[in-house]
Amino acid sequence: MKKILTISAIIFLFLIVKSGMAQQEPLFSLYHQQLFLINPAATGNQDYLQAFVDARKQWSGFEMAPRTGSFGIHDSYNDKMGLGVLITGDKAGMIERLSGSLNYSYKIHFSREKKHNLTFGMGVGFIENKINSSEGRTQDFDPLLYNDNDGFAFDARFGILYNFRGFELGVAIPQVIDNDISYQGNNQKDYAFELKRHYLIHSGYRISIKKEAEEKFFLKPSVLYKMAPTGPEQLDINLIAGTSKNHWLGFTYRPTNKSMVVSGGIQVNNLGIAYAYQIANTLPTEYSNGTHELMLTYKFSSQAKEDRKLDEKIKEMNDRQLLMKSQVDKINSDVEGLNNRPAGSNNNDIKALEEKLQAEIDSLRNQLDNFKSDDGTKTIIPKNSTDQGELDRLNKELQELKQNVLEIKGEKVYELNKIQGTGKNVSFDKKSVEDGCYVIVYSFRHLENARRGVGIANSKGYTANILYNETRKWYYIYTAKYDELQPALLDMRKVREGEYDDAWVHIYKK
Repeated sequence: MKKILTISAIIFLFLIVKSGMAQQEPLFSLYHQQLFLINPAATGNQDYLQAFVDARKQWSGFEMAPRTGSFGIHDSYNDKMGLGVLITGDKAGMIERLSGSLNYSYKIHFSREKKHNLTFGMGVGFIENKINSSEGRTQDFDPLLYNDNDGFAFDARFGILYNFRGFELGVAIPQVIDNDISYQGNNQKDYAFELKRHYLIHSGYRISIKKEAEEKFFLKPSVLYKMAPTGPEQLDINLIAGTSKNHWLGFTYRPTNKSMVVSGGIQVNNLGIAYAYQIANTLPTEYSNGTHELMLTYKFSSQAKEDRKLDEKIKEMNDRQLLMKSQVDKINSDVEGLNNRPAGSNNNDIKALEEKLQAEIDSLRNQLDNFKSDDGTKTIIPKNSTDQGELDRLNKELQELKQNVLEIKGEKVYELNKIQGTGKNVSFDKKSVEDGCYVIVYSFRHLENARRGVGIANSKGYTANILYNETRKWYYIYTAKYDELQPALLDMRKVREGEYDDAWVHIYKK
């Protein structure tokens, strides 16, 4: 009975090895923490030097079950290029594989914030396959099983990675050369093992949950599709939830073999620790305790690199400030033109220009309020900066134009002079109002009240007169008339600082 179980286990393991060789590429569950494992375009995808080790033990408890170990180190340079090394060892039964590659990536940015980019990656290296026949166990000596075989071949991999504000889409092709590994058997004949191209497509989207413009939590759904010409397809459906401190929990479902992976990770200063457990469903529980995977990642800090990044951010901020100042100067010029417009200007054109200027001021104010560094830290430019003060002044002036300036066109408006008598016996001379800008301090429904208002204004040192809008049936007290708006606004502000804090300007035109 024991012999039967041993033979059955060997046959089963042979099928496992055959399946693994058909797929050829190692399996990982924590690749979403290091896309560099599966896609060379992710080389240097962070702004710091990082190194990681990954250890995976498949079908734990099963003798001669697959084991995989990886080591990688990669970094970015000038926010465009990445360089890294990846070494992976994989052992399944009597078959052992060692691969290494030197990887390079180049990133094309489509936005100044560097949140929209396309990266191309290439890795070149080697693959060594070894068949450890001497590890086979038989009761009778067989020279065929006691002859180890080594094969070596040049290898390369290629990848593309697209990123846009949290969305990523990648394509990777391991073993892109379709090379062969040659072995020599006991009969001195050469045997070839074909390295077939694999195709991987992965995509994901990071959903940020923010508070006061800072990320507090995130959700990241993602998928991975793998296709090998000589092996079964694989589909992973992932969901990761985590905090801004990079503590996370994840779940993966693989519908092709109906297996599930539960994973999680924590960040302790510069050290990241991640673990994944795949629930076994293809082996009886008495043979396997599932698949375990552990990954350790370390972030190296470089003061020189941090200084260079800071210098780049300062330069970018200065460039933005210069651009914004030029925009402020243009708006200031437009506002001056709006203030100095003649009284007979077209009303629709003026309103359109006011709306345009308001939109430009609001846009610049939003840029100042949200002037952040790329890592999401809070506003660097102080609120009392020159730009902010200039925008406040421009905005206040435009608000005065919109709220405190009334343009009246085509209405019957008269200036009243030589007013005599009271009640029904009142008499006066009237003449059509001249085009111009009038500083208004009072408005009344009744003439008697308007006359008293004139007396009060004159007693305070103003030279007041009455305008009567026959169309609206209102009397207005004005203290000054100007041909252009700018001096009228200046006088209005002066009047507001004195006795009439709600003075405004009427622009009359025929």
